[in-house]
Amino acid sequence: MARTQPPPAWVGVAAAILAIVALGSGTWLLRSLEFLPGPRWIEPWRPAPPTATAVPRTIARGTPRTEAVTLFVADGMRRDVSLELPAWQALRAQGVDVRCRVLGPSFTRVGFANLLTGVGPRRHGFLSNYNRRPSPVPSVFDLARRAGIPTCLLSPVPTALPQQFPEAFEQRGPFEAAKLAGGATPRLTLVYSPEPDRSWHRAGVWSEAGRRAAREADAALAAVLAASDLSRETVIAVSDHGHLDRGGHGGREAVVCEVPLVLAGAGIRPAAGTLAVGADQRDVAATIALLLGLPVRPGMTGRPLYEALADPPPRERWLEREREAPFEPRLAPISRAVSTALALALFPWLVLRPRGLRPLLATLVCLGVFAALYAAWGRPWSFSLVNAESEVPATMATITLFAAVAAGFGLALSRDAVRFGAWALCLEALVAGALWGTAGIGAPLAIDHLTAAFFAYLGFTLLFGTAVVVAAAIAVGAGCGGGWSTEESKT
Repeated sequence: MARTQPPPAWVGVAAAILAIVALGSGTWLLRSLEFLPGPRWIEPWRPAPPTATAVPRTIARGTPRTEAVTLFVADGMRRDVSLELPAWQALRAQGVDVRCRVLGPSFTRVGFANLLTGVGPRRHGFLSNYNRRPSPVPSVFDLARRAGIPTCLLSPVPTALPQQFPEAFEQRGPFEAAKLAGGATPRLTLVYSPEPDRSWHRAGVWSEAGRRAAREADAALAAVLAASDLSRETVIAVSDHGHLDRGGHGGREAVVCEVPLVLAGAGIRPAAGTLAVGADQRDVAATIALLLGLPVRPGMTGRPLYEALADPPPRERWLEREREAPFEPRLAPISRAVSTALALALFPWLVLRPRGLRPLLATLVCLGVFAALYAAWGRPWSFSLVNAESEVPATMATITLFAAVAAGFGLALSRDAVRFGAWALCLEALVAGALWGTAGIGAPLAIDHLTAAFFAYLGFTLLFGTAVVVAAAIAVGAGCGGGWSTEESKT
């Protein structure tokens, strides 16, 4: 008579430990990137101060090339949409169009930090909108105030900019075109339009509401142009990030990371078309500093757009582009070591005690089902999947549910919780650990490698769901005399 042996308890214990490690690792990854507001006891990543070799000399103050600069920022505006808007096109016809890319995660606070400080996330430390701390790096508006140039922030709605740059704006108020006119004293003004971002989050880019929001932002730019004398002043129009068609941003999709940048007026080449060279958001601060004759502070890694200037000065030997050093959240090595050690502990058992290809095929089916469920969900394979902060809990729960369902499919196909669990947990732990950067297997994750970070999060979620299902199945099998294990002996 054949009877089924209870599954080995250590496999269930390993699954339970891996579930805890996976849940902690995924949470730690998102919190370290500050993509989650909590738990508060997990310290988010902070930028390290630049080393002595990374701090270049200060470039002395030069001759102003314009009496005033107005920086117009349309929140969320996409480059392709701006090409259809009359005010943006009118500005392009009078000046220079530049292909500009977002540096780092495509969130509003990250984009504004890039634009105003002239450095990237590794220096200013902003990785998401959950970072409510003041910028550790002064903005070009701070430099202007120190040089005695009045600065102003105009916005129709309250913004986070005064919190992000507390000393940057001498005056603040609602947008009124009259405030932009008159006076020969050099000044620096930021005009903020909350559209189309607000409407695109709710209704998408190509809906009627989305098109109306784009026209509203264009009308705000038209008012700026009407109030500006481009023979004496300079207008720069740009965006902090783009949007997916459905609404949303945060990832590295082309429509999200390519933003419009148009310069026209005093000091800018007239009707120059689109520059052959591209730029990133850091170059805006450096260009403003050059136009106003401000001294460029040490550590600024943005490059002035010499190609856009009507009378460019001799080019300085400009600073090296920011090097993306490895990004290591706290305790990341510990969680990687535990997950990898447990995975490698299961692997010899699989090799020494093979039992056909069914458990391995079931593991591959599990991965396929998880990918199919996510694809059918219709969300992007990036951190742009969340369209609003309120969606974060439901989104994480949905992905975890997909992982549990996929593990259930694999378990049912395998009919052997022990070997399916061993194969699945081994492969998933190794993949997730390698994506996050396992010593000796993969390079440490850098903050610009957001695609790898996203798939690492999916890997930890799948590992967590599989480990929970496998641990529960083994526990039930042990309680029922081994009903989930096909391992038999004869009596």
